[in-house]
Formats: sequence, C-alpha cells, structure tokens
Amino acid sequence: MGSLNHKYILNMNIFNKLLKNDPTYENVKDKNNLLHIIHVTTYSNYIKLKFGKYQLMKNKEHFYKAQRLIHILGRFIQKVKTLRYVSRKNDIDCDLRMAPFDPKTAIELVEQRCIYKFNVYDLINIMKTALFQQSFMFMNPQYPKNPYTNLNFSTHNLYNIYIKCLSQSIPIPEVVQRFFYSDFDINVMREAHKVFLLESAIDNFFSPDAAVEEIFVSYIREMCYPYNIYVDDAFPKAKLYSIFRPYLKSYMRAKLMLSSDDDIAYYLRCFDLYNPYFGRKYIDDETGLQEFDDRYLPFQEIRFGLFRRIRNTALFDRSVFFKYNCDNFQSISLRPKSNVTYLDIYIEDHHSESSSEEEANESVPSSEEEDVEDYDF
Repeated sequence: MGSLNHKYILNMNIFNKLLKNDPTYENVKDKNNLLHIIHVTTYSNYIKLKFGKYQLMKNKEHFYKAQRLIHILGRFIQKVKTLRYVSRKNDIDCDLRMAPFDPKTAIELVEQRCIYKFNVYDLINIMKTALFQQSFMFMNPQYPKNPYTNLNFSTHNLYNIYIKCLSQSIPIPEVVQRFFYSDFDINVMREAHKVFLLESAIDNFFSPDAAVEEIFVSYIREMCYPYNIYVDDAFPKAKLYSIFRPYLKSYMRAKLMLSSDDDIAYYLRCFDLYNPYFGRKYIDDETGLQEFDDRYLPFQEIRFGLFRRIRNTALFDRSVFFKYNCDNFQSISLRPKSNVTYLDIYIEDHHSESSSEEEANESVPSSEEEDVEDYDF
C-alpha cells in the first residue's frame, strides 16, 4: 500500500508541475479545504484529488492540457518499459487449442517482464477451471495461473482480460463476474460466494459425463432406501446414474447445506409411485432372458407435471395406498410387466378384495369432509 500511495503522490506532483508550467495558469484557491478533506479521507487517492482540483478550477482548459501531456508521458514510459521486456509473442503462434490467433480475441499480457499472447477465450476457461476447483463436492477455488509459468496472473491483468471481454461483447461466465465483484480477491470470493461455489461443486462432481464410480451408486442407494426404491445390484450403473443424477444433485444440496429436503423426498415418493417395480430383475417367460424393469418418469415431468398438481392432496394419498392395486381406479402406478416373472420381489399385500376400499375410506378423508379437486388421467 505504501508503494502504491507513493506512486499516486508522484503522479500528482507531475500533474501539478505540468499545470504550473503553463504561464496562463492561476493557482487554485481551496477556500473550503476540499482537497485537504479528500487527502485525509481517501488516503491521497490520485484520481479523486485530480477530480477535486478539476471542480475548483475556473478555466478547465489548463486541466485538459495537463491531462493530455500526462497521458502522452504515460504512454512514452510504457513504451520504454515494453522495449526492456522479453517478448514471447514470436514463440507463440497459436492459442492453447492449437488454432491460429484471431485479432479480435487475441490479447497480450505482461507477466514477470515477459509479453505473452493469449486467446481471451482460453483465459476465460482458465479462470473458470481455477475458480471451480473442488474435491468431493467441497469447494476449493484457486487463483488463475499463467499456463506458461504456473504463476498467478497479476491482478491488473485480470482486469485487462475482463475489459477485453466487455469491449468485444464476449459472454462472461457468472463465476468470473462474481470474481470481478470480489475485486479479484480469492479469499473474498471464497467467503462471499460460498453457497454459489458449493452448488457449482456439486454440479461439477455429478456432471453428465462423469465416470460412474462406486461412490455414486452408494449415494443413490443411500438416497433411495428411505423411499422403498429397491434397485437390483446388477442394474447397469451408467443407466442408474443417468436416471437419478437430477435427484442426487438436489439430495446432496439439501444434505450439505443443511436445508429442507421436503422437495426431494416428495420427488422420490413420486418416482416410486409411478413404477413400484423399477430396478427389479425379471425373467422373460418366452425367451428366458434376464432383464430389468427400467420404466421411469423423467425428473422434469415429476417436478412440473401432474405430481406437482396433486401434492399435499387426498388424491395423492389414495394413489399411494393403491399403488400395488392397479385395478383400482384411484391407482396411477404402472402395472407389472406382462409375461415375465420378477425375481427377489416382495410386495406387501395392502389390499384385499374385501377390505381395501373400507380401509382407504377410513384412513383418507372423504369428498364430503374435504374438497378434493377432480383430475383426469
């Protein structure tokens, strides 16, 4: 901070020197101590001091001339510095995807006195990958690094990348925007956006193209066990993961964030209600081949379809009661497959022909006791 303030004070002194070199310039009279207040309250902020002086000046032409000269001087200093840098541009004739550079997306950055050429899309991907670092769903964001040196990018270069994206109308990912609003401070990012990072870590861990490991299957069985969803051990793991991935993400969010799991509990009850025989192994009576009952309703249809309309209604309770009695008009569950024999299956006999309707009427309020909306199936 000390060296930064010294730089600002030096720039302000140069600016004042350029003003005083103009013979027609008249000293500014700070009657209300405006510049002193800015100097004390903003730690000698160079830009605010200049703006304060601009407000006090009657003839703005002197300010414009000094501003133009200091910009020319700044560009000259930058050009002299650039001549002393080691250029890596000639060594890098393509981007990280091995494609030739496009002038619209190419950007040159100075790091450790070396000039590197990048494609701005590559830099955005590097930032995303670093910020989305996670280990078993626990967030561990890292500071973006220069791929040629494995050293952290300078903060000013992260701003240059962001400005380049804005100037070329390049879409900026949400995680990079959040990093920008955190002043490119990784500790602020980690604390201020921990919920967003945790959700992203869960999404990345359970990505659609993830290699299906045994831990995924164990999570699925742990999630399904309380809701009477039994899946045979030999059921294809890749297919099982593909079906339950949306449920698994919601389940882990509720578990890790210590939030309510009422929604995922209802979705899993609906999953079992639609096909109580899902995941069971059966033998085809004609061919003798062993297969699995893999009929299911997609997650989005459960979430936004009919089951959303009958949630917390007597109709849903009756459907659960009659899920194994497909002949009952109140059952909305699939029938077992025909001409097959299910293996290792146990279905509790909830419904005898003589007492099922009487028990249902006793356990579920009648239409006279509670207004139940009619639904067409």
